[in-house]
Amino acid sequence: LDDHAKDFPYLAIETDGNLFPQIIQSKIEIFILQAERLHKQLSKAGMKTKTEQVFKFKRIIERTLNGHFSRQASRQTTSSGQTTTK
Repeated sequence: LDDHAKDFPYLAIETDGNLFPQIIQSKIEIFILQAERLHKQLSKAGMKTKTEQVFKFKRIIERTLNGHFSRQASRQTTSSGQTTTK
């Protein structure tokens, strides 16, 4: 798995019980293809167990989130122009 992967498959759908329009069906197909591609990357990673895959995946997500929140915190400034962090 590429350590620099940032785009993980994600799909949010709300339904009222009616059939999905064609655009939603296309988004579902795209999601399936993206999930399939990620699965192949995980399979090629040479990890022996699913547990190892999960921990590596978790570390990648944590690094991505930490980088996002650290950049976001550095952009927040007070009225006096000083950087604040939470």
